[in-house]
Amino acid sequence: MTKKSFNNIPDSPSRRRLLGQLAGLAGTGALGLALSRIAWGSTTAEVTGSPLRLICFSFPNGCQPELWNFENVLAPLAGVRQHVHVFRGLRNRPSEASGGDQHEQGGVSLFSGGMSTDGIRSTRPSLDYVTGRYANSTLLKSPYVAGVSVGSAGGVMRSLSWRRRSWDSSGQALPMRTDPYGTLQELFGNDPGRKVIREQSLHVVDSVRAEYSRLAGAQGLLSSQARTSLEQQMERLFGLETKLRDQIAAHNDTGVCTVGESLGSKVLVDRALKMYYSSYPAIFSSHMGLLVSAFQCDLVRTASLMFGNSGDDYFHSDWKYGDHDTSHYFNPDTESIYRKYRVLHMETVRKLVDQLQATADTDGTTLLDNTVIIVGSEFGDGRAHIISPQPHLVIGGQNFLQPGKEWDLNLSAEPTQLYATIEQLFRKRYAAEVAQAGDRTAPNFTDAPLSGLLRST
Repeated sequence: MTKKSFNNIPDSPSRRRLLGQLAGLAGTGALGLALSRIAWGSTTAEVTGSPLRLICFSFPNGCQPELWNFENVLAPLAGVRQHVHVFRGLRNRPSEASGGDQHEQGGVSLFSGGMSTDGIRSTRPSLDYVTGRYANSTLLKSPYVAGVSVGSAGGVMRSLSWRRRSWDSSGQALPMRTDPYGTLQELFGNDPGRKVIREQSLHVVDSVRAEYSRLAGAQGLLSSQARTSLEQQMERLFGLETKLRDQIAAHNDTGVCTVGESLGSKVLVDRALKMYYSSYPAIFSSHMGLLVSAFQCDLVRTASLMFGNSGDDYFHSDWKYGDHDTSHYFNPDTESIYRKYRVLHMETVRKLVDQLQATADTDGTTLLDNTVIIVGSEFGDGRAHIISPQPHLVIGGQNFLQPGKEWDLNLSAEPTQLYATIEQLFRKRYAAEVAQAGDRTAPNFTDAPLSGLLRST
C-alpha cells in the first residue's frame, strides 16, 4: 500500500471555507458525502509531514504491579522496547474513592480520568475523542471505536461503562464497532477484498454535479441568493477538482489505497452480532488490520480498541479457566494461567505494533513513527480489585516522543497527567485546528503534564 495522493493537494483557508459552505448547503445527502471525500486531505498541508495519530488500547482485569515489566508479562514487547514507555506507579485517585467493585469505576475512568458519582458515566470525554475533535479532519469525524466483547462480566449483564472505553463530551459512551465485515464495507465500499481510492475520487466530481443539479432544479428548495452563491462556489470547486483529477491521473503510483483481501474474506460475526469467545482473536485481528488501513488512507486519525470489556472472562480454548476467574487466582495453576492471559494481551498489542511498523507513511517513515498507542486496563491487582497503581504503556510516536523508558512514579502521578501530556502533544501538532475551534481552545485535561515524554522540538 502507498500513500494517498489527496495529501499532496494544495490547501488554503479559502478552499476549506468553500467546502464548509457547500457542506452546509448540502446537509447530509450525496453532495455532503462527496464533499467530505474531496476534503479528506484538506488540513494535511497545514501539518508538516504525516498526520499524528492515536490509539487507545484496553484489556480487562488489570495487571499486578510486580508483573508489569519486560521480564514478565511485557516480554512480547521486549523486542521493541526502544519504542515503549512503561508506566508503573500511576495513582487513580477518583476510582480509589468511588467504592463499588472497581471493574466499572476503573473502566469508566480509563483514558477519560473522569467519573460521575454513580460510577457508570464519565465526566470527561476520553482521550481519543478529545484529540479527535481537531485531529479527525477526515472522513470519520469521530474516533474509530472497535473491539470484542460479550457485554457481560461475571455472568451478569452490566451497564455501558463495563463494555465501552470511548466517551464523548457529554459523557455518553460512543458505540463500538463489533462487525469487521460491515466496517470494511462502510470504510472501503462493497468490494470486500481490495479498494482503490483513486478510482472513487476520479468520479467524485460527477457525484457532486448530479447532486448540484438536483438542488438547483428543485423548486423552492434554495432562495435566489443561495442559488447564485451555490453556482459561483460550484464553478470554483470544479476548477479545483479538475486539477485534482489531473494530479491523480499523473501520479497513479501514489493514488492507490488498499485494504488486505483477508480482512473481508468472510463474515466473522453472525447477523445478530452475537460474539463468541472462540471468535475473539480473528475478529480483533480484522479490526486491527482495518484500522491500520484506515490510518494509511487517512480516513481517521484517532481510535479506541478494546479486547474484552471490564471484567471479561474471556476463555482461551487451550486453558481451563477464564481471564477474569484467574485474575482472582488461588493456587499456582490459576496463577500460571492468569500470567498467560496477561502475556496474550501484550502479544496482541505487539501484533498491532508490528503492523504499524511495517506500513509506510506519507513522510517516508512508518505509521508507528507517527502513531501514539496508549495501553491500559481498569485497575492494577485483580485479586482484590485494587485500583492503584494502574498499568499504562505508551508505544510508538518516535517522531514526537522520547525513546522508550521505564517510569517508576511511586504513586506520585496520576493517569490524567499522562493523558494531559498526550493532549498537549496533539494540540501542538494540530495548532491551526485548535485555534479555529473556538469552543475547544481550553485543554480538556488540565493536570500537570509529565516532563520527559515529549520531544523538545
